[in-house]
Amino acid sequence: QQHEVVAPLDAHIFDHAWKNGVWNVYETLSFDLVEAEAIRSKANRWDSRTRHLSDAREKTRIHYLLGSPTGDHNAQAYGRAKDILNSSKLATLIEEDEAGDFARALATDVAEQS
Repeated sequence: QQHEVVAPLDAHIFDHAWKNGVWNVYETLSFDLVEAEAIRSKANRWDSRTRHLSDAREKTRIHYLLGSPTGDHNAQAYGRAKDILNSSKLATLIEEDEAGDFARALATDVAEQS
């Protein structure tokens, strides 16, 4: 279900969320961009949003499902983008190649809580 995280300096509606004691929210972030600078800017924008949303009154766990760039030409920029997003330790990052395992674990968790 959708859930809006509201903090003093920012708010964001996550299209995918479920509550298990705290809200778990999910956002897909594609870094399949042409310019390395665009990758860095996107990572910084979402890192800033993450930091602001961490001040929400209602505790929230943020999960980012990452889409990597096609090809190797932006591999270094993508690595730095992940470092930026990881720097605050406020969000969990899930890589594309982990998506299957993540989806199965999430489905099990949701079924157990229902």
